[in-house]
Amino acid sequence: MGEQVGYTYDSDGELTSSTTGDGTPAATTSTYSYNPLGELVSSTAGAGTSVVATSTYSYNSSGEATSETNPGGKTATYTYDPLGQLASVTNPLGDQTTYTYNEEGQLASVTEPNG
Repeated sequence: MGEQVGYTYDSDGELTSSTTGDGTPAATTSTYSYNPLGELVSSTAGAGTSVVATSTYSYNSSGEATSETNPGGKTATYTYDPLGQLASVTNPLGDQTTYTYNEEGQLASVTEPNG
């Protein structure tokens, strides 16, 4: 028999937890929290009854993700152009990837930190 994964949802249909395993101490559970706008603000992974890792997320007034803080406390940031398209991602080390778009709004180029 394969591994089982169970899911629970809130009244808004948002995923609130997923559990892998059979409920024994070896089972892993991830929980998810949302703000009133339905945006994911934290995700927590656990093993048995222990919390292993938590990530948090922030958004701007347009609902675009602006940052993600990983379990180690390191933060990645995101910026957007005036049309709401992803313009850059800066990883926790400060390396930035930039994105440009053509007149049709299609991705035209990606510039990596080392290139």
